[in-house]
Amino acid sequence: MKNTIKQPRKQLFRKPNISLDVKTKHAKLKGVNGSTSNDRLDLLIKGYEQQIRAKEGELLTLKAKLQTAVELARESENFRVAETPGDKYSEAGTTEAVFDAIACLWRDGKGTARGVIAAQIRDFILAHGFNPKCEPSNFSTAIGVTLNRLTSGKRIICVEFGGKNYYRPLDAYKEDFGTGGEAGEPKR
Repeated sequence: MKNTIKQPRKQLFRKPNISLDVKTKHAKLKGVNGSTSNDRLDLLIKGYEQQIRAKEGELLTLKAKLQTAVELARESENFRVAETPGDKYSEAGTTEAVFDAIACLWRDGKGTARGVIAAQIRDFILAHGFNPKCEPSNFSTAIGVTLNRLTSGKRIICVEFGGKNYYRPLDAYKEDFGTGGEAGEPKR
């Protein structure tokens, strides 16, 4: 401990314009540019006090935010959220995932009366854990090709309206139009 400073306050004020009165514990400036030493020191102290008040305000704000976050964490533990199948399609292929997504979206009423669009299907399977094997930029194309394949295989129905293709399960079509006859022939 040879390098310790015995009187750090005196070390601090060894500059030629500053002196420390050890008895009163006040620092004094030796006259600089005609102003009194106490005026300059008071300005310096006031500036530091303003900085301290500003930082204390920031600290209070951060403490309030932290307390709110802790309270929300405690409250969230009390709620039991129904488990969602977050990785429902993690092991599924594109065709199975698209086919099931159409059925789920249609059943839950997420589409319009005409059906669901390809973007809804894409977002749904990605949100439920599907991992595309193709490049992300080609994924929408892969969904479109899969939808065309399911439509031509008569596993789903495609309705074109206003320049968009709407898809729905074949079962929904049969409920609306019956099991026999041509497409578009209403149930009797």
